[in-house]
Amino acid sequence: MAGAGPAGTGKIRVKFLVNNEKKKVVFAESGKEFVDVLLSFLTLPLGTIVRLLGKESSLGCFDELYKSVESLDASHFQTKACKNMLLRPLSAAGKLCEDLVVRIDDTNHRAIRVCRQPKCVTDTPYYSSVRDVPCGQCGESLVVLWSSWTKGDREAKDDGVFVRGGMSYGITDGLQVVPADTDNLMLLLRDLGVEDVDILEEKALELGLEEIRNLLKQILTSDQPLTDIIFNPSHESTRTDEAISMDAYVSSEDDSGSDSNVIKVKLLVAKTDQSVVHAEVGEEFCNLLFSFLTLPLGHVIKLLGASSSISCVVNLYRSVELNLVDCIDESRDMVISPRLPPFFSCSNPLLPSDEEPPTVSSVTFCSPCIRNCSHLVLEKMKCSHDNTKLLAVNPKVPTLTTEIGGGYAKGPGKFLVTDGLGVVPFSLTNALHELKGKELSVSKLETTEVTFTQVEVIRVTFFLSSCLHTTNLLA
Repeated sequence: MAGAGPAGTGKIRVKFLVNNEKKKVVFAESGKEFVDVLLSFLTLPLGTIVRLLGKESSLGCFDELYKSVESLDASHFQTKACKNMLLRPLSAAGKLCEDLVVRIDDTNHRAIRVCRQPKCVTDTPYYSSVRDVPCGQCGESLVVLWSSWTKGDREAKDDGVFVRGGMSYGITDGLQVVPADTDNLMLLLRDLGVEDVDILEEKALELGLEEIRNLLKQILTSDQPLTDIIFNPSHESTRTDEAISMDAYVSSEDDSGSDSNVIKVKLLVAKTDQSVVHAEVGEEFCNLLFSFLTLPLGHVIKLLGASSSISCVVNLYRSVELNLVDCIDESRDMVISPRLPPFFSCSNPLLPSDEEPPTVSSVTFCSPCIRNCSHLVLEKMKCSHDNTKLLAVNPKVPTLTTEIGGGYAKGPGKFLVTDGLGVVPFSLTNALHELKGKELSVSKLETTEVTFTQVEVIRVTFFLSSCLHTTNLLA
């Protein structure tokens, strides 16, 4: 049952079956509202998760990568909008998620931006969904916000965002989700080793914005997130991670030209143990790193073959694949095969990611009425004559275009990347700064070259897996 309030700011009532003696949640039961919120986590871009959790997401090196994007000057990006796209990435499922009873992502996915000058709107009918995109005619930023989508634009079954309503769902402590029926009840009890149901007590909680945000943090840091939000209110991590390092693939004359799609990275390493001091990379590799922030969590799990150190997320992902087949409609692909919003993918053969095609939007007033109004009333403009079609522009390209493609980072200067994914412009002083405090003499350092090729999907997958649960990526 959901509490009253505008979409996204309500409360969700969830029943928890607990074993107070062991201080453990056996399972929870809820309606569609809570399950919808859990599944929405899979649609959140990694950059959004880092931002929402105050850059303390426990997603390993992604917190540091996000901070690096914040610190980099806009001159190191193809456009000013690129930085905003990485710091506040959109979700292709964002419009649907605006109807969640509790929505932790404060991004307005239904808003589009147009030029504040009426003449520009009629002569160049373009829009963008991100900030700091200039108008192709007057050069001012597109700032006027209009809502381009409402819930009535889609047919929702039982008003659920993802799963069907009119039924209950069971959720284990490890976030396996099943429809509530007798067979699943017995399976849950047997799998959890519960013989005497009399020891179980029911505890009902109303979960609001703060509780759901804390739950997301627990999902990323604990193997028993439901138990932790009930019995561990301090929200300390209960997972012990093992650091995993990436085996470097050193190029050779025999295979360096075997594939035209390659990215080469120069590493400064210690001769004694081959530990990495830093990497010197070009804009192609930076685009690879920056693109991670735009990937939905479910997309990363898919790339990893539903295998990750974050077991709760994998259980949630597999629940959609296996347990909820009859409980979720066409939005299933948005959860387990989430695509990126238009223009957010980065043309890179090493990080396959599909994006939604650019859409033609419209506003409910005609060009003559727009032309005759002042920019002061444009934001409130309405008429009943006709709709005006608007074309989406690519925020990553400096010149006005509706074509897809483009990258985020801007060369020709190089970038310095630390083993924790800190990114700064490459300079002699920045390189020396990374050397200080490492107690390494210059004579014990050497450079080596690492090559990534298009066919090394397994290596890229391992690269992703390392990012998700270690703060030491290149070591």
